[in-house]
Amino acid sequence: MNKLLHIIWNISFIMSLFWTLVFLFISLNSSTTSSQEEHSTVFVLDVSQSMKVIDVDNGSRLSAAKSKIFEIISENQWHNYALNIFAWESQRILPLTQDLDLFSTFLDDINSDNLTIQWTNLDLALRDAINSFLWEDIGDVVILSDWGEDHGWLTPEIVKEIKNSNIHFSIVGIWSIKWGTIPTGDIKNPYKTYQGKTVISKLSRSELIDISQEIWGKYYDLNDELQLWKWYYASSIFKYWFLLLALLFWIMYISTIWYKIYYEKK
Repeated sequence: MNKLLHIIWNISFIMSLFWTLVFLFISLNSSTTSSQEEHSTVFVLDVSQSMKVIDVDNGSRLSAAKSKIFEIISENQWHNYALNIFAWESQRILPLTQDLDLFSTFLDDINSDNLTIQWTNLDLALRDAINSFLWEDIGDVVILSDWGEDHGWLTPEIVKEIKNSNIHFSIVGIWSIKWGTIPTGDIKNPYKTYQGKTVISKLSRSELIDISQEIWGKYYDLNDELQLWKWYYASSIFKYWFLLLALLFWIMYISTIWYKIYYEKK
């Protein structure tokens, strides 16, 4: 009995001390980050030709995506924001900044003619987004795209890089119930055609959901309320579980001491 009691006493002491230290470590880091009130978010905006389609509230998909970005930054004005655009190529428009007026000016000027090579290469866009964080590998990447069918999948390398980072990825699908044709800007041929037929641009929502799950992110429809992920808020919730574990083991430790004293007196 004494031997078993001694084993329980040692284990409970070690575990209570361990979980207490974990709780203190997370509390210290989360309070430091919260006090700075800084959070970095990189917007990755699709500017492929299909984003010109006018089928979202009597406006183009691109204008709807830009409105969504304006909505997000207005609700989180203390964040650092960066802006990247992509089609088949990717381009960093603005590095991380807290100057919302500057960010808004650059965002206003974005259109589907900013990139000459069209189609959609999400793999390259994600790699550029990760590089936007430089040494600060904590924050959000928000991708806004009208992703169509058969656009391809992410390479295992970029998926592994994303999963090993502290960056949370959100994908916003730019679409509506109806689908539209892709404007060309040509008076004689106003809409894009393929093999003599007018191209109808449809969003592949299921593919975007699958991609978001593959990179441990979250998918949103255009009208959904997007929640930026704050690692220190998440850790502040988890830390109370660690505190509970520490208290349970401390109770076990104190109980074994009390029982040992009681047992010896008896």
